[in-house]
Amino acid sequence: MLALFDNLSFGEVLVGGVLAVMMFGKNLPQAAAKAAVQLQRLRRQMGDLRKDMGIDEQIREAEREMRAAMAQAERQALAAERAASAQAAELRREIAAPVTPEIAAPPPPANTAVVPPADASRVAAPSTEAGNASFG
Repeated sequence: MLALFDNLSFGEVLVGGVLAVMMFGKNLPQAAAKAAVQLQRLRRQMGDLRKDMGIDEQIREAEREMRAAMAQAERQALAAERAASAQAAELRREIAAPVTPEIAAPPPPANTAVVPPADASRVAAPSTEAGNASFG
């Protein structure tokens, strides 16, 4: 209930006190006592209403569900962290493992051209007949 008055400054409280004295005058103590009794009754009725509606039980159930969900999320996060750590350790082992060179044929020299072997059946023999050539 006092949460309503958290944001009041001293000046606002002083103005409220002056207004209360002006309104109630000598009857201020009796009016304050009546207001306190009415506030207690209101609180009691609100408590009874909460019990009748089961709001407190619903709040407790929601808190239990939220805690269970948070615990599940935490377990999943820890499992993901462990998996990532294991994968990082495996990668470190692979990087640190000595590299064994494979024996391969040396590459051809850069300035020589590689010519495929000629197929004898495709190569045409040059013509020896001089008369076959036509000019003109």
